[in-house]
Amino acid sequence: MGQWLNRDIHLRNKDTQPGIGSGFSLVLLSRLADPVYRPDPCNVLALAAASATVARGVLLLAAYSAGLAVPFLLTALGIGQFLRFYQRFRRYLHAVEVLSGALLVFVGSLVFLNRLTWLSGKLGFLNRFSL
Repeated sequence: MGQWLNRDIHLRNKDTQPGIGSGFSLVLLSRLADPVYRPDPCNVLALAAASATVARGVLLLAAYSAGLAVPFLLTALGIGQFLRFYQRFRRYLHAVEVLSGALLVFVGSLVFLNRLTWLSGKLGFLNRFSL
């Protein structure tokens, strides 16, 4: 059963390099799947319609559109660099998974034993880095 759960599925040909289109579709699918990142366009349109001038309404709609477009464009530009990094990082992935699992079990046991404040006390030195 473990082998079945730990398989990889690749939906692209290995001969083709990812480009702007693949980055755009990756971000589009992830943004559409999560309603937290999907602002309600009705609210933006209502604000634009109720604004004092047409120019202000256009500015609101332009800012809304840019807020949707900029993450797509940045992801599309950086997807190739990330995939090159991931190819090198892949050999350490199992160690990261084991370490993450051990950390999850450790913190879960602290929560179960009602001792999470112990960890908070030990990590108190990190508070000096907060804004």
